[in-house]
Amino acid sequence: MRILLLLTVLVTLGFGLFPDVADQPLRIEALGWVFETRQGAFVIAVLLLCLLILLLRWLLRWLGAGPGRIWQLFAISGRKREARRLQQALADLINQRQDLGRKALPRRCRTLPAWLGALVRVWATPIASLQAGDKPLCTALAARLATEPGARSIVSAEQRHHLLQAWLAAFPDAPLARMRMAELWEEQAKWQEAAESWEALLRDDLVAREQGVAHLVQCLERQAEQGDASVLLHHALKWQPARSDLVRRLGQAYLAEQQYDAARKLWWDHVLKHEDFEVAQSLLPLLREDALRHFKKLDQATRRHGTNRALLWLKAELAHTAGMDGIADELLHRLAEREGCPVAWLSLARLLVARGDYEQACRCYEQALDIARKIR
Repeated sequence: MRILLLLTVLVTLGFGLFPDVADQPLRIEALGWVFETRQGAFVIAVLLLCLLILLLRWLLRWLGAGPGRIWQLFAISGRKREARRLQQALADLINQRQDLGRKALPRRCRTLPAWLGALVRVWATPIASLQAGDKPLCTALAARLATEPGARSIVSAEQRHHLLQAWLAAFPDAPLARMRMAELWEEQAKWQEAAESWEALLRDDLVAREQGVAHLVQCLERQAEQGDASVLLHHALKWQPARSDLVRRLGQAYLAEQQYDAARKLWWDHVLKHEDFEVAQSLLPLLREDALRHFKKLDQATRRHGTNRALLWLKAELAHTAGMDGIADELLHRLAEREGCPVAWLSLARLLVARGDYEQACRCYEQALDIARKIR
């Protein structure tokens, strides 16, 4: 088709540039017939014939496809006009122009579902649009818009709670609604409800694990400040078992409840797996009562599972408490001079002070301070 159109343009241009050629006579004799005409008229007649053949071919193809296909062809332009009008109605709504598209929108929705008009109008006034008996989609959209983070300054917590309840009534499993309800519980310092909400979201796999665990543990920590600390912190530690501060706080909660064996076991298991000097320092007073037995137990454990600097420091302190100063000095010098451990320098300083060697103790304190500054 493109080639034919190009040929037509070229022939027309040729006749326009060379009119003498078009006026020259043309004579055709065939089967006893004689046909005489001018060259320009003959070429144009041939081109018109080709166009007629193409038109008939196109019409026969569409007739073969059925009358619905022909109707669809003529309806395309109408749908394009409807789409343009719908776009204009939405622009009036978004830009707060005229009547916000309320009158124009229903007339533009003939090619779209009838409920789209009500759904889109919610954008103008989400809170005022929320009414009892609204369709679930309208309720969800109004609640979502009114509970966006940017709308919290103009929508009260009570209104957001009402909107989220309506949203969850319409869609009980909506992940975003459940997340925003959990965030609202946190905002209102209702830690138990917030923790239950985040744990349910994690259990149903409706929130990113890292995000959900962070919120859940924070809620459990805040709830633990109000009572029943050991149970709540133990639950939080299941979600973040490597958090040193949680381990220390749980151990301290056990001590406050006089559960000394539970605190000792918790801290003991932690230092065997993690190089944590703070937990090791908290554990040391619980082991000093029977230092020799715990030193042997720790020595066996490090041979089986390996060691780290915190365990070596703990062994040195237990050795010193049990009267094995030679082993203690050897381990502390190894940690201090070879490993550059500031805690070991402090322990050496305390030992030297107990022996009356204040000059060497001052040097050890200086080494500990220098290493601490470099670490910072």
